[in-house]
Amino acid sequence: MSDERPEPARTENSVGDVSGGTTMMGRDITVNMVGPQGGGAPLYAVPAPPLFVNRDGELERARDFALDGGPHARVLVVQATPRGSGATAFGLKVLHEVFVRDPRRFSGGYFFADVERDGVAESVSEILRRMGVEEIPAGQRRRRDRLQGEFTGRGAVAVLVDSPAGVNDVLPFVSTAPGSLTVVATAHDFEFDEVLPHVQDEWIGIGALPAEHAVELLCAKAGVEPETDEDRRLVEDLAGYTGGSPHLLLQVGRNIRRLRRRADGALAAVHRSLIVPAPAGPRDGDGEGAGLPAPVHAAAVALSCHPETDFGAGVAARVLPGEDAGALLAALVEGDVLTAVPGGRYRFRTARAQRELGASAHDRAAVFGRVLEYYFGLAAAAHRALLPGRWLQADLDHDSAFPDTAGPRFEDGGAARLALAPDRAALRAAVMHAAVRGEHRRAAELCEHLWAYWFTSGLFADVVDTHTEVLRHALGAHRLSPARLSRLCVQRSIAYRRDGSLEQAREDAELALELAREAEPVQPPVLLTALEAVGDVEREEGRPEPAAERFAEALAVAEAAEPLDPRAVLNASRKLAQVRLEQGDRDAARGLLVRARDLVLLKRPDDLHNRARVGAALGDLLLACGDRERALEQWDVAAELHTRLGDDRRTGDMYVKRADALEPTDPAAARAALETALEHYSRAGARHLVARVRSRITEPG
Repeated sequence: MSDERPEPARTENSVGDVSGGTTMMGRDITVNMVGPQGGGAPLYAVPAPPLFVNRDGELERARDFALDGGPHARVLVVQATPRGSGATAFGLKVLHEVFVRDPRRFSGGYFFADVERDGVAESVSEILRRMGVEEIPAGQRRRRDRLQGEFTGRGAVAVLVDSPAGVNDVLPFVSTAPGSLTVVATAHDFEFDEVLPHVQDEWIGIGALPAEHAVELLCAKAGVEPETDEDRRLVEDLAGYTGGSPHLLLQVGRNIRRLRRRADGALAAVHRSLIVPAPAGPRDGDGEGAGLPAPVHAAAVALSCHPETDFGAGVAARVLPGEDAGALLAALVEGDVLTAVPGGRYRFRTARAQRELGASAHDRAAVFGRVLEYYFGLAAAAHRALLPGRWLQADLDHDSAFPDTAGPRFEDGGAARLALAPDRAALRAAVMHAAVRGEHRRAAELCEHLWAYWFTSGLFADVVDTHTEVLRHALGAHRLSPARLSRLCVQRSIAYRRDGSLEQAREDAELALELAREAEPVQPPVLLTALEAVGDVEREEGRPEPAAERFAEALAVAEAAEPLDPRAVLNASRKLAQVRLEQGDRDAARGLLVRARDLVLLKRPDDLHNRARVGAALGDLLLACGDRERALEQWDVAAELHTRLGDDRRTGDMYVKRADALEPTDPAAARAALETALEHYSRAGARHLVARVRSRITEPG
């Protein structure tokens, strides 16, 4: 290497020295770092770049393009030819360099969309979470609109989109806010002129490394410094064997490093295993995981059957029965197959590594079945803790796609939500993988059981994503019974309705009712649930007459069912009562609500959800009858119950009711109630309700 050539630009797996300290930056860590200039730096929610060597000219072009603070939004396409030449690493390096040089160049933050692993919908949700949005919109179109709104509100942002399949996978992440940058790491040819005519774009090609740099990267990854002519020959042979592909260089270097931990002569051993006379060209060597002891390699292959999300030690123990899962996980982290994620969790280093290992899994279906059984155990336990006594389709059919095995037990709903929260992404991915792989019944049962966790946690985006995937594969293909399909449609309808997407909610509810009537024999719980779903949408649309007809039919179905389900009767009674009150029929509303109150207190005293809902409806009735003080008492009790359940949105609703009642006579107390409602809505991430309440607080008078 000549004296004039710049030193190789390498970045270890950390963000680097920032304000006197090194801050680790993994994929699942968000760190709000302080930049060199002092003061609060923008959010940097991007993984650290991996080991990186040179590409000085390309890096300078990309850095200049990114740092140019012009008014236009920009797209930088980094194309790797062939695939594996390091487009993602280059993109990560660009954002890291920009952040170090001028953290506030993208004052709205730095973000990463792992499209290859997570898909577009979950990548959008993940960026929203990084931004602090707690309640992710359920509908995918609304989710994308929300992300664009956040981009606009934050100012210039930088987003790296990793391995999109096409232009449509990129568009949701392109911010048109002035000065924003979207970096696209890809192996494909992308043209943005037609779809983004007002956005400036730049293309940078990334190819194989030249021989000198290939040797440097290989030695850096392997942790070797050739001291003899023979060692230098072996390294040069191996670098030539890879054709300069960064992916293969890192893989070979990783294999050398693994062998060095176990025996001397690792460099020569890997050379013997790969280099043959007159090689036909670069190969993948011994493949991902080469150099690992056989039991550790077998564990990696088995774990590769898990969906491409992080996972915990619990599911690893289920996948590796009879093995010391903890020791194997530690060995896989040491061997650079897995990455340790905060919270005692793990993830494969790259999607490519996981897929290469998975290609050799001969019993993939059986292993994935154990994964599903593990997550079903969690889902069933959460259902029992969060919605005790709530009927399930498997109970009606007396048949389940899962074995009846003991799962965990949670003390209460809060403990259940806390336990499932780390597995949120894995649970979502498990359902979707099951649907794609033809495990339709298991996917549907997981959806039904996970509803308790998703519903009480406000995770309606997960409901829409999972249910959409299951319905896409099963609806119209006779792969699930009409009753089970109806249940899925009802749940997705509720998610859309909570999101304000009433047209989609109505379509799902009407389809659910059609399917419920098709079931042979008709199952009363399925039918009345579908009737209520249609009625809920009609009431939300401001159509009380048809809503009352639906709820009256649902109540009749509930009353005729054998055995009688008190919850079904009280729920239908409450819904019908609320519509009757809106229609001005207080006597009918009173009779229905008294019946609902008696049922919940006598038959279901532990059902805090319905105790709160019935109490809130009684408060509405009391206010309509002129008894404001008793109405306030009912709403206070309902607010306390909703708070115990962790339902901030409904708690906020109770304080809005309180404000509405107090406003004519006590504006100060009404304002205080609105401020409390605002706190709860903010915690719930209910953006439209926050805006509505804030406008009431700030409006004159």
